[in-house]
Amino acid sequence: MTHREDPTGDEPVGSNIAAVEQVDGPTTSSSPSGNSVSHQQAHPAPGTYQRSTMPEVMILGLAGIAFVVALFILLWSGFNDAIGSQAGLLVGSFVLTSGFLVMSWALYRRALSEQDTAVTLDRERRQETAALDRLNREEAAKQAQLERDEQSRQAGEHILLASEQDRKLHASARRTELSTRLNATLPRLCSEDSTMQAAAITELLFQIDDWSALINTEIDAEFAPEKRHILSEEGRRRRQELFNLAFNNEINNNEVLKTRCDGLVQRLHKDSNLRTLDDLDKTRLALGIQLIAQRGNNGGVVSTQAQFENVKFPTGLRLSGNLSGLNFRGAELPKANLQGADLRGCDLRDTNLQGADLRKTSLLGADLMSAHLENSNLRGSDLQKANLHKAVLRNADLRDTDLEGAYLVGADLQGANLQKANLRLANLQESHLQQTHLQQADLQQADLKNTSLASAKMDSANFQESRLQNSDLQQSDLRNANLQGADMKNVDLQWAKLQGANLHKANLCEAKALNSEFNEHTNYDSAMYNMSTIFPEGLSPITTRMVFIDEDGRPTEIREAELA
Repeated sequence: MTHREDPTGDEPVGSNIAAVEQVDGPTTSSSPSGNSVSHQQAHPAPGTYQRSTMPEVMILGLAGIAFVVALFILLWSGFNDAIGSQAGLLVGSFVLTSGFLVMSWALYRRALSEQDTAVTLDRERRQETAALDRLNREEAAKQAQLERDEQSRQAGEHILLASEQDRKLHASARRTELSTRLNATLPRLCSEDSTMQAAAITELLFQIDDWSALINTEIDAEFAPEKRHILSEEGRRRRQELFNLAFNNEINNNEVLKTRCDGLVQRLHKDSNLRTLDDLDKTRLALGIQLIAQRGNNGGVVSTQAQFENVKFPTGLRLSGNLSGLNFRGAELPKANLQGADLRGCDLRDTNLQGADLRKTSLLGADLMSAHLENSNLRGSDLQKANLHKAVLRNADLRDTDLEGAYLVGADLQGANLQKANLRLANLQESHLQQTHLQQADLQQADLKNTSLASAKMDSANFQESRLQNSDLQQSDLRNANLQGADMKNVDLQWAKLQGANLHKANLCEAKALNSEFNEHTNYDSAMYNMSTIFPEGLSPITTRMVFIDEDGRPTEIREAELA
């Protein structure tokens, strides 16, 4: 097979070649179901070249025949004799023919190799061209997408810029509006008309809510942490200024005070959606009436119409200032911080103040009946004449507390700390004081009848002239305690520590002091006893100069032998 070069030098052409491409391996086709199917030597696609091996077989066959004939002539002696001198010529002819045929075969093979190379180069060139075209198309698509993205970004920036400008204009307009509203509110706040004042306070609360909403909107639109912090501080400062105007000035008008309390309830209630006051300083509140008369049973506090009854406040709420006379009955104030607050005359019945901080709080004349004050801190507070009937004060801190004249009947003070507390004239009948700390507490003339003081620590406490009838003081610590003139009739002092205690003129009739501890410093001088009194082993009422009381309640001299 012969071929010629294309005048352009790009592609070889021949009688049987169009676009030359060798198909050497298996090809794939799709099955009717769409799956790829592999098979050997499928029909070539149009424009491809498939090599034929027939010319090679023919050339090599003829060369082999010529070579065999030449060997036959050389090796067959009879043939040589027949043709004589022509044998060499024939052999040479056949050898020459064989060589020519072999050379033709080699040339044919070379032509095929060049053809294969040309086909390979053409295929690679086509593949490179196709790949380049694909890359160009992809690059053009990417460039077009980048241009569209850039246009979208610019459009977005333009929209954001316009939106930001609108937002700033709106915020500026809102600030101007709020300032105008404040200027219009101030004259009404200073009015002599209580209705105008109440309306002004309501308006100030609305302005607090509006400032909160405005600042939150600006914070949401800002991404820089520093600017967000600045906005947050500005909003808190603005709201605090309005809050101080609405709540910090003292006033004696019930309508205005009720408006203030209603506003607080709406925004401080545990389930309220208006959380605009949570982060403000609420320690200088003026919610109580300032009309304080001469002290009576409740300290002369005049109650207000302000109500916090049954309100559930969030845990840890901080409130202080003048809250006198308010109604907190049934309110939830767990772990509230009321340090230093004026709660005189408040109704705190059934109030939950567990874990509350009430240090240095004034609760003069307050009603805390059945209140829950477990683990609360009342150190240094004023609870004079307060009603703590059946109040729960377990593990409460009542050190240095003034409870003079307080009503604590049935109160639960187990584990409470009452060191150095003032309980003069307090009524503690039937209260629970087990394991309490009453070191150096003053209980002069206190009423402790039927009280449980088992295991209480009362060393150096002052029980002078107190009433302890029928009380349980088992295993209590009364070392160096002053029990002078105390009525301890039918008291259980078993295993009590009485070293150094002063029992001068104490009434120990029917007392049970079995196994109690005493020493030479224990003063029983003039203490009264009767035949039902049980003394610890080794204690002689005669030698300690105690006074025997007969069945008629009269002092009577008695000899040691009569006691035995």
